[in-house]
Amino acid sequence: MNLKRDKKTKNIAGNGEEKINNPLYTPFPSSKLNKLKKKNKTAKQVKEKSYKSPKKKTKMGFLKVTSELLVLVAVYQIAVSLYLTNANKEQNFTNDFDTGSVIQDPNGNGFETDDNGQINPFPVTDKEKKAIINNIKNAIARDAKNFKINEQVESIDGVNLVKINQIETSGTFLNYLYSIRFSTASSKYDMQFWADNVFLMSEEDKSDVDKLNEFYSFILSPDNCALFNISPMNAMSAQIMNILNKRGSDVAFVGEVIWARASSNDIIYKIPVYNNDGTVVVWTSTIAQTKQIDNEGLTAEEALIKQLQEENVEYFSPVDQSQQAGHAQKEAQALQNVDEIYKIFISFQSDISNAKIINNKTNQQASALTLTTGDGKNYVEIYAHFLEE
Repeated sequence: MNLKRDKKTKNIAGNGEEKINNPLYTPFPSSKLNKLKKKNKTAKQVKEKSYKSPKKKTKMGFLKVTSELLVLVAVYQIAVSLYLTNANKEQNFTNDFDTGSVIQDPNGNGFETDDNGQINPFPVTDKEKKAIINNIKNAIARDAKNFKINEQVESIDGVNLVKINQIETSGTFLNYLYSIRFSTASSKYDMQFWADNVFLMSEEDKSDVDKLNEFYSFILSPDNCALFNISPMNAMSAQIMNILNKRGSDVAFVGEVIWARASSNDIIYKIPVYNNDGTVVVWTSTIAQTKQIDNEGLTAEEALIKQLQEENVEYFSPVDQSQQAGHAQKEAQALQNVDEIYKIFISFQSDISNAKIINNKTNQQASALTLTTGDGKNYVEIYAHFLEE
């Protein structure tokens, strides 16, 4: 009988008549089964006369863990999204940025803004502000010495433009008056520059330091201006200021009387009254009123004082020189430029003063007291404190 082995079933067949089926794995004897169960009951499931191999791990466990992780990630993302949405609402954030809108700097991030909140493209440091203010103060002090004023200039209080003659005449330096008021430790002064033409700022963009330099260069140029006088308020002007302030005005300085010319070439009187807010009111007489003042033997100041004290007398009319309405376009622009210069002066000096206060906070003052104990030994106690606002 020819025999051949079936590789899969280990069948032995001969001529198709006999077939012996042997199992693929030989059964274990019962004694071996008992030992195996005792050794590791969970390793294999064994029954008598049969054996089942351990179950293979399926993909179900992996899928379960993966799905749980995805759920956790989704919940986290939703929580973060809700938090940011709520935070944005509380802080008024927006995803739409309007370049034309006003940008504020509430947290002091370092950029400068103007009165309208717009970013200043030419920021100036406190050091630069101090340098330009000191340079102009020193220049004023040098000119003041020619008028026997030898005190240090403490502050620049105001800058104004006043129109003198009603009709411009070139080469006379009598068309406009530039007034720069300043203070020393003992008094206030009016520095008067008479000019043919008005100051018009150049159109190119520049920093506030450059604007001050451009203005003061114009004032000092003999082609533009001539220094006429530097003087304190006289007694009559001080009396006018006191009367106006009692009536509710906020006058800082009353200037000297200006002899101006009307369009008819007749003389009229002008008394400039400078207010603390930077505006100027020019009390102006007409041709007829000027003649009346002269006929009554009054000075211009005496006439104005009399008018302010008596209701039935009128020698002057107050003209708000700061109002640009009614001025020629060139004069209106000049008034605007001078007002800007005034605000820069005030702003720079305020910033310098505030910076000085902040720096003084860090200055430590200390005092030492030497004490002697009963046994004759000395020791020192040091008391330190900081300057307060």
